[in-house]
Amino acid sequence: MPSTLGDVESKVSYAQNAEDIRVWRAFHAQQNPPLEKGDGLTYVDVGANEARHLSITASLYDLGWRGLLIEADPALARDLRTLRPSDTVVECAASDSDGTLTFNTVPGTGLGTLNTGEAQAAARRGFETVAITVQARPLDSILHEHLNSPEIHFMSIDVEGAEASVLDGLSLRAFRPWVMCIEAVHAGTDDPSHEAWEPQLLRRGYVLAAFDGVNRWYVASEHDHLVAAVATPFNSLDAGMHGWVQADQSELAKARDRAHARRAWQRELILNEIRGAVPVTEYEKQILELRTALASVEGSRSWRYTRKAGKAVRLAQHAVRLAILKTPGPLQRAVIRERHLRHVNANFPNLVDPGYLGKAPAESVDWITPEGMPTLPGARGGKTDPTRGGFGLAPLSSNDKQDVAAWLEAGPYDDDETLDRRTDNHDDELGRLMAALRTRMRLASPPDSPTPANGNRVLFDARSLQSAAFGARGIGRFASSALLGIRAALGDEKVVLLVDRGLERLPDDLAGSCLQVTRVTEANVPGFSVLIEPSPLTASPEPFIPILHSTAHKIAIVFDFIPMHYPTIYLRHAAARAEYAAGLDALRGYDEFICISHLVKDELPAVIGRQPANSQVAWPSGVSAVSASHEGQPTGPIVVMTGDEGRKNTYGALAAIGVATAGGDEPRDVLVIGMAGQGTRVHHWSIHAAMRPGEAITAGRMSDTELHDTLNSASLVVVASFDEGLSLPVIEAINCGANVVAADIPAHRELIGRGPYLVDPRSIRRLARAIRKYSGSRRGFTRQQARLAEHQHLDLERVIAERTLARLGTSVVALPPERIHLTGSDIKVALATPYPPQKSGIADFSGAIADELNNLCDLTLFTTSDAQVPDHIKHASIDSVIAQGSAGGGDFDSFVTVLGNSHFHVPFLEVMKSIDTVAVLHDTRMVELYMAMRGIGGVEQVMTRGTDHRMLVPSLTEQIDDMRLLQNMGFWEIAHRAKALVMHSPSAAPRIEQETGIRPFVLPFANQRVPRTAAVTDEVRRDARRRLGFSDDLAHVASFGFVDVRTKMV
Repeated sequence: MPSTLGDVESKVSYAQNAEDIRVWRAFHAQQNPPLEKGDGLTYVDVGANEARHLSITASLYDLGWRGLLIEADPALARDLRTLRPSDTVVECAASDSDGTLTFNTVPGTGLGTLNTGEAQAAARRGFETVAITVQARPLDSILHEHLNSPEIHFMSIDVEGAEASVLDGLSLRAFRPWVMCIEAVHAGTDDPSHEAWEPQLLRRGYVLAAFDGVNRWYVASEHDHLVAAVATPFNSLDAGMHGWVQADQSELAKARDRAHARRAWQRELILNEIRGAVPVTEYEKQILELRTALASVEGSRSWRYTRKAGKAVRLAQHAVRLAILKTPGPLQRAVIRERHLRHVNANFPNLVDPGYLGKAPAESVDWITPEGMPTLPGARGGKTDPTRGGFGLAPLSSNDKQDVAAWLEAGPYDDDETLDRRTDNHDDELGRLMAALRTRMRLASPPDSPTPANGNRVLFDARSLQSAAFGARGIGRFASSALLGIRAALGDEKVVLLVDRGLERLPDDLAGSCLQVTRVTEANVPGFSVLIEPSPLTASPEPFIPILHSTAHKIAIVFDFIPMHYPTIYLRHAAARAEYAAGLDALRGYDEFICISHLVKDELPAVIGRQPANSQVAWPSGVSAVSASHEGQPTGPIVVMTGDEGRKNTYGALAAIGVATAGGDEPRDVLVIGMAGQGTRVHHWSIHAAMRPGEAITAGRMSDTELHDTLNSASLVVVASFDEGLSLPVIEAINCGANVVAADIPAHRELIGRGPYLVDPRSIRRLARAIRKYSGSRRGFTRQQARLAEHQHLDLERVIAERTLARLGTSVVALPPERIHLTGSDIKVALATPYPPQKSGIADFSGAIADELNNLCDLTLFTTSDAQVPDHIKHASIDSVIAQGSAGGGDFDSFVTVLGNSHFHVPFLEVMKSIDTVAVLHDTRMVELYMAMRGIGGVEQVMTRGTDHRMLVPSLTEQIDDMRLLQNMGFWEIAHRAKALVMHSPSAAPRIEQETGIRPFVLPFANQRVPRTAAVTDEVRRDARRRLGFSDDLAHVASFGFVDVRTKMV
């Protein structure tokens, strides 16, 4: 036992009723000395539920106990496997016999029961219940299968009313838990439930030790020395002498500490708002200027007169301050607001890009992190002109083409050092720039005559819809409406969807039975007559350039040109600028434009360099419905409708709300919509806005009904964006009957006209004044509603259908089938892989494989430019394949890409974006490579694709620290882009199939070098040692396979 209380190590109890402390006391504290760890101690948790929250065994797990977790709910069982990796999780219901049972879950609560009566009771109390069928097994059978020893030190049974059935399946002969804790009241009540099953426990040699108000505790008679310890409830000695604290108290203490620190910090900010706003050097400069001015003034004749007047003024000012302090009403609140305003104004330029505030620096372009990167194309004297070298937003000039061609020719930038540099947390900025410039060059080099395209099919680019988070607003709202409209007009058999299989699957209700393709080749073009692009400036046009160079009628839905309004924010980095410029190049080739606002329609001719023959403004049919006004004054929160980028001005809105409500007695009630998953950022912004912790909260993703109800009751809706193409938040708010204060920008004026509810978003003072005026009232709503109802636009679904039908061809042209070879010596194979002397095991392996494969087929090897490939193997640079885009696959019968979890594989991942390849995996995860390329946010996106989760629990950092917690291997993109998935690990294949839905082909490793002798003699061994450079006087031990289960799968 520690010598002082200060040495006690804290232990957290996660259990609802401190049950885990009773168990600890029985098996740890009773020992002499007390047992610190539970190594060798075993539990069985029947109805385990959550891994931590209210878990009886979670703290025991932390102390070293291990055991069996039995849970019928599939979602909870999955989480248990992730968060309790050293326990055995059995996904079934413990019962009295084998079979299936109906398991009733209560979504969102973690509750579930096999007892129909308990489920009905939950429904009567207002909970939704969902019935699923689960496997049922006797508890004896489960224990015999999964436990190597009959010794069970502790068993918990918590199955919401099905305890009798569980105990009927437990004979208590082969397995006799030392201590048992069984829930003994009906769920949600204090009515006892033990009468049905307790007698059989007592008959089988168990002693009742305690009832804690929820559970009844039993001890096996052969271990009755534990009864006293089990019977003692949680007490002050447990906390003081042994460091136990319950989880909710632990979290509350942490929260109190944080809250106290934040409140103290805020008081300091408000009381000293100016002191911290100006840098010390600025103070020194101002002091010097004041001293100089003071010297000249004191020498003037008027000084002695103004000195007396100044003293009188200071006395008057002091009297005014005293009067204000004694004034409890509006004047004092006005002073508080003014102080608050000075504070938030000091933060405004530090939290908002100066480009939005009209203080943008000179336009330029550079790498995000220039160190180690090549000079940009078109650079002169170490500087890059943003209007030339492939970075100009106008069409490429002949000089631009020369600069770009020369820069690409200087590549391919795939030596080992550069590949390592390309894993830059920015998704390979160098590779992205090369791809974008090549797309620009291809767009600028159309064929002499366009390819005829008169087929009876429509190509619809659906990539903007491949996100579980696109919801029903923004680009997704327009894209989904357009897709549903065209499907309704033509039928699914005539609509072909362009998708990226590395992203989320398209929802079935959007995709229907439409054919899905990943690219269009010249051979495919005659089958189409219309291209519909719902998001021309957000995804690369590379997959369908052949149709852009055809006679097909091309229709684009245009949202905005905001990056061109703020180039120093959106277009200052090389890859992003070139990608946007490529999108503009493609946009100029469209025939017809559907704009989301008159603002965008008016701006379009200057962007594309011509007056379009046909451009219209259209909205989805559901957007323009305007509801009636509501009676009474709104009493809900002030709602900030925003988004996850600086242009949305979230801080400005929070700061203005903070100023407008400063000096009030009631806590602020502010809800931020559009920042789901970004609660921490919103919290920090609210603190900078001098709000109290918790006054501004972040909404999660909301259904249409939830959004309507929230906006309907809002005191006010604030939309403070610096720029918009069309402001759906303003439309949605007014449609729901909410009063709006918004930024005075052209998009908002188009919707609701001019008025005092539109203010300069760069002025927190004016924004705060408007919020004070309109918050908690319907003043101005009728005028806003009337102006919105007058907006002139067409129905998007009808327009897209009419224009497509008018241009749809009549030729029935089948899309060419894929070429497949099954046998024959003439099979042509492309192998894209790292190759010696690259310093990787995969390069060595591929070197041996390629040599043998070359004897079996017509092989072409594609690898990095510094590879040393024997002359007898046909080979070319992997960059030559990437440069050709979709045409890079040539006429090969099979294109094979070899992949691993390191920077050597950056270009080989790039190939999979444009060519259908067979992927051969040499590693059992790709997490580290994606993290190096895209950062934490990027790898989390890959790991959560195809799941119901949008965030990782535990955090990615915790999972990387202990790879046993790793929830996803990161193969979604590779598995879905590949024609087939081949791997060498039999143990990893089932998990990858579970995570991706794609079953890998398993080909275990073969020996790279097979001795070509009848026997392995000492001379053969000596030759091998010489080839490997091994000395004769040392013993060399090689390990085949993986050793550390924390970092690799076995």
